Amino acid sequence: MQPSSHKWLQKTLELAVDLINCPSFEPHDGGAQDLVARYLKAAGFTVTRLEVNAVQSLWAESGKQGPLFAFLGHSDVVPAGEPDLWDSDPFCARVQGGNLYGRGACDMKGALSAFITAAEHFVSLHRDESFPYRLGILISADEEREEPHGTQDVLTLLKSENKHIDYCLVGEPTSAHGLGDTIKLGRRGSLNGHFKIIGKAGHSAYPHQAVNPITQAVKALSELSSLSFDSGNVDFPPTALQLTGLRAGTSAANLIPGQAEGSFNIRFSDCLSKEEVCRRSEEVFKKHALTYELRWSLTAKPYLSKRGLLTNLLIDTLQDELHITPQITTDGGTSDGRFVAVGGTEVVEFGLPNQTIHQANECTAVSDLFALARVYCALLKNLAGVLPPSGG
Repeated sequence: MQPSSHKWLQKTLELAVDLINCPSFEPHDGGAQDLVARYLKAAGFTVTRLEVNAVQSLWAESGKQGPLFAFLGHSDVVPAGEPDLWDSDPFCARVQGGNLYGRGACDMKGALSAFITAAEHFVSLHRDESFPYRLGILISADEEREEPHGTQDVLTLLKSENKHIDYCLVGEPTSAHGLGDTIKLGRRGSLNGHFKIIGKAGHSAYPHQAVNPITQAVKALSELSSLSFDSGNVDFPPTALQLTGLRAGTSAANLIPGQAEGSFNIRFSDCLSKEEVCRRSEEVFKKHALTYELRWSLTAKPYLSKRGLLTNLLIDTLQDELHITPQITTDGGTSDGRFVAVGGTEVVEFGLPNQTIHQANECTAVSDLFALARVYCALLKNLAGVLPPSGG
């Protein structure tokens, strides 16, 4: 199936370009939410805008009967980082060599554009007849933040209107090596540790008069990074810890600093509780007899969705459209899918290849973008074929 046979696919690329050109990194939206709202209204969707604590989000809906299926995504991106590392302006989309470049091309303005245009095309095919479910689109503008609440704001609104999402597809970049090779039915939790190791400052020529916190930190962190928490289980890979920062010292090369600070991130499975992860990590600091301060911040709990109709239908659609059978995993970062799954909704995550997310020169193949939109549209059609109007 070639993109040329589907003129609507060109809209996917055009919308992705327009969205990338919106510098939507916190606390700035860059016009992305306005752009999406205008597009969906023009496509015939009923659009509800929300702004809570300066965070924008929206809910769009089409259809009048049956269970509620929703696409879930976010319009915000991580900052571009050092401009010199990019070959071009990260917020000026560029198509070159068959690739679309720009911040958010993969995470996740590409998928956002794909499911919006797929939904638009699907609805346009049913102008004169109804389809047996309601189609929703939920887009937040703060997913990349440590403590996001935009998706939760929309879910609160839906609950107040007695609406429950029955099936949800999250457009996060799940594919590992090629489009469609990986989908996710859950994610590990994310826990951050922020530490300060307190020593005693002194002259480097008289180390016996000082206590070097860098030396202490290196020994403790080396053990911490090799700590084995669990072996994982059938649904989750093992819990893993990564050091993410270490700061100490001044510009004076002959000064032993008085303290060292840093951070680490733990991705943990449902084999362990947050309390157990914290306890075992702190045991390492105590073992090395450090004078320290340790502060924890939980950014996400692990979640696991049930495998049901939507997951099986997505697998069938990928086999039909891309001739591939995906692997089901729960690795990678967190996603807002965890907020939807809490209510018993079947949540499956599927999007573009993720090799360049959060990197300089982030890009996606235009062919993958078109193929993703085709899969999303085919999934909507297949869903219409299996859901009775009164189903749930």
